[in-house]
Amino acid sequence: MRRAEAAWREAAGERPLPPATALASFAAFTDPAILFAAAGPPPARLRVLKVGRALSALDLLRPTGADGAQVRARLVAAARAAFAQGAPHWVEIGPDAAPGQATRLALRAIALPFAPPPGAAQPTGLVLVVVSWRELLSDEATRSLAQELDRLRPDPAGGATARGTALGPGLG
Repeated sequence: MRRAEAAWREAAGERPLPPATALASFAAFTDPAILFAAAGPPPARLRVLKVGRALSALDLLRPTGADGAQVRARLVAAARAAFAQGAPHWVEIGPDAAPGQATRLALRAIALPFAPPPGAAQPTGLVLVVVSWRELLSDEATRSLAQELDRLRPDPAGGATARGTALGPGLG
């Protein structure tokens, strides 16, 4: 994501925002991203133009489903803030898990605004929201894994399992 921000700053050069035509050079960042068209004064109306495959696979951006409601709202808010400020806007989300979920997501995103395409009505623009995420085990799944590892860990004395020995000091 730092690379996406650096590419955005380079594309902007001396201008306040990079031109919409610079989006072609952001192909490496579009798979985990959402591209919005923004229009109107703040708070801008946003329309999704494209969702990258990797981000789409998370299934957090469906119009229905409570699991992704917070994520969708925060990504839209980041896009609106970037458009209104004319500057990159960072957001961190999570890690939260719904009850019963084995994993939870920790997301970090940067919203990058672009100047409107030539001839577009003002105020309009494009916002590319690049997302990075990590899947983390829930507390319950982490405890279960630790218990399983404890059962599998051999005791150096040949008896019952001994916590902290097979993985090294402080790791068990």
